[in-house]
Amino acid sequence: MFNNLGMGGFNNLGMEGCQDQNGFGFVVKLAERSLEAALASRLRESQRIQLRRRREVREAAAANRKRQRLLKAEALDRSKRLRRRLREEKNLSVAEILAATSREVHQRQPRHF
Repeated sequence: MFNNLGMGGFNNLGMEGCQDQNGFGFVVKLAERSLEAALASRLRESQRIQLRRRREVREAAAANRKRQRLLKAEALDRSKRLRRRLREEKNLSVAEILAATSREVHQRQPRHF
């Protein structure tokens, strides 16, 4: 019933006799190293994503500032043109203003040949 290794077939070392301790330790170290590498990879990827998002937010803010600057410049230009036109038309009669306006409209239109 019992063999010379002791009860139940195990030797006096217990489970250690059935497995190579060096091999098992090697596998454990490999698994730990693999987990550490995976964790480091995920951390790098997360940092890369955060940097990309920060860059996108920064670029969007810069584009928004540029757009706002252009809108302000266009509004200022329209305002200047309107003030200049009002100054020019200040002493003109309505007929002269309408005549000048119709000339400007005809000059702006492209000629068709």
